[in-house]
This record gives sequence, structure tokens and C-alpha cells, in this order.
Amino acid sequence: MCGHLLEVFLKSKHNRFERPRNITFGDPLMNGLSGMEKFSHLEDKIYLTIEFAKKMREEKEKVERETSGLRREISSLAMEKARLEEKIEDLLSERDAIQLKVEAMLDAMTIIDAEVAEAVGRAS
Repeated sequence: MCGHLLEVFLKSKHNRFERPRNITFGDPLMNGLSGMEKFSHLEDKIYLTIEFAKKMREEKEKVERETSGLRREISSLAMEKARLEEKIEDLLSERDAIQLKVEAMLDAMTIIDAEVAEAVGRAS
């Protein structure tokens, strides 16, 4: 019975004392290579990683430049918007003033027309 428990334990996935036999470590393509070939392969991977890092840095710098330019453009557009809003306010005030003057002139013309009509009526 004790032998049976030991056998079950050894086959258990929780057994930390025995390494599974069917797992290969590393790249299977690398297993047939010599030490220098493996080193050369590692060196190539390192250089590719360095090139990738350089490319990422360049892209990051490009995005930062574009972002900075867009921020300047936003700032400029915000100032232009404020200027145009102020100009619109000025034009609306001017329009209101002109509208009041036109209404006053129309009222004056109506009064004059009534006086002219009354004067013409008396003359007849």
C-alpha cells in the first residue's frame, strides 16, 4: 500500500522532485547548434532588439514633435477664437445701435408724415 501511494505521488502533477520528461527547454531549433552558433543567434537577436528600440525612440520623438506642434496650433486657434468672439460682440453691439437709430428715424418719419398729412388736409 505504501508503494502504491509513492507511485501515485511520483505521477502527480504536484510532484516537485521529478522534472517532466517530455518538456524541452529553449528553442528546439537551437538544440542542434554549436556554442558559437547559439552565441551568434543571440547576438543577432540583441542587434534586432537594439534596432527595434531605436525605431521606437524615433517614433516616440516624432509623436512628441507632432503633439507639441498640435498644442501650439490649438493655443493659436484658441486665441483666434477669443479674438473673433470679441469682434462678433462688437459687431452685434454696433448692429443694435444702428437698429435703434433706424427705428428712431422711422418713428420720426411717421410723425412727419402725420404732420404733413394734417397740414395738407388743412390747406384744402
